[in-house]
Amino acid sequence: VNAPQQARAAQVVTPVSQATAAAFADVAGSLLDTLHFGSVSYSILNTHGANSLDWQVLASNDAAFAAAVIVDGPGAVAAGVADTYAVAQAPYRYYIVQVQDTAAGDHAAATVVGVAKA
Repeated sequence: VNAPQQARAAQVVTPVSQATAAAFADVAGSLLDTLHFGSVSYSILNTHGANSLDWQVLASNDAAFAAAVIVDGPGAVAAGVADTYAVAQAPYRYYIVQVQDTAAGDHAAATVVGVAKA
């Protein structure tokens, strides 16, 4: 007799590397919709060789982020270093990552991976 199997659903986003700017900007492609998922996690890697970057995770219950709240950050990520954010029971429906220069004009590059899973 075979044991019953359960499939675990997940939503994964892997946006292309994005350069930072002087002001916080959404990382294109980093949006997660947790409607059918319970947990959210993001990993960010600063791929620049010298400059640090700042990042934050925003959450909202509306897709336009009109009533967004910062759920993590802002926090600095040094050149070549990674950082993470995770929540086991996502209290909001939508999540997105934003990045910016730590020092204005000193651009860096962010590679983000996000996962929402049941």
